[in-house]
Amino acid sequence: MSAFEPKTFDEQLMFLTVRLEGMKADGSPSTGTGFIYRHPLSGERTLPMLFTNKHVVKGVVRLNVRVHLATDDTRAMPSGILDTVTLDARSGMNWINHPDDAVDICGMPFLFLEKGLSGSNAFIYFKGVGVDMIPSQAQLDALGAVNQVLMVGYPNGLWDVNNNLPLIRAGITANHPAISMSINVEAESGQLLKYQNQQVVDMTCVPGSSGSPIFIYDQGTHYDKATKSNVMGGARVYFLGMLWGGPQQTVEGPIVVKPIPTNSAPVANVRIPIGLGYAFKAAVIKDFAKLIAARTVKPEPKVSVTFGDVK
Repeated sequence: MSAFEPKTFDEQLMFLTVRLEGMKADGSPSTGTGFIYRHPLSGERTLPMLFTNKHVVKGVVRLNVRVHLATDDTRAMPSGILDTVTLDARSGMNWINHPDDAVDICGMPFLFLEKGLSGSNAFIYFKGVGVDMIPSQAQLDALGAVNQVLMVGYPNGLWDVNNNLPLIRAGITANHPAISMSINVEAESGQLLKYQNQQVVDMTCVPGSSGSPIFIYDQGTHYDKATKSNVMGGARVYFLGMLWGGPQQTVEGPIVVKPIPTNSAPVANVRIPIGLGYAFKAAVIKDFAKLIAARTVKPEPKVSVTFGDVK
């Protein structure tokens, strides 16, 4: 693709996800979404991390990640050149799982991927979600129950293959963002797990969407409940959370909750999505990022500089 420099927030969204194209031991494909989060370090330094769901990479023995290359080590400008990083057992997946079985999240230091680039002096161009985009409880309390949201990812594995860009979809919040919701989920073992800190969105969520970041995004005018007034101009942007699954209705009638599958191959399926998605709230990812940072070897200077922030 020709070099495209994103300037607006919605354009920058196109560069904060990667398509995770995996292969399992039996040769079956797996597709999901990963997104980049910038964990704050000392001063103005940040440690970029790649997050997705545990079930997206479970059983995956080989993972291809298509990335954009930067013009230099500042990673400030896209070069228009694409490259593919392959992770396998030899190169190491380096995923760190959340220690709680009821939290379907895993992550790794993002710039680990640069070791797999074809060029010795190649650098990845990307944007990342900053901690300043995570709303405080007071900011969540000021919201209404219904808010416009955007989700970025690769539904059914679909994407702009020529330009290596994701698809951006729109919906609304289906529960109040200020209220934490819990959902009972049956694990593969049959154990019933309680997924807490859940955000529900009214949006069709299909295979390939797992791991997609979700944002509240208001352009122009929005209502501020705290001041009981309409706020004019600018945009309101909050990182709301990361999609992991959604409710499905079986042919027999009961509603069950399952992680969104990663394999979109044609198969007989008796479960029908009902147009809702479940996401872990951003605060869960923020707390987990601290654990990853503590377990990660001290990054080299080029890894920990500030760059790629979404504005």
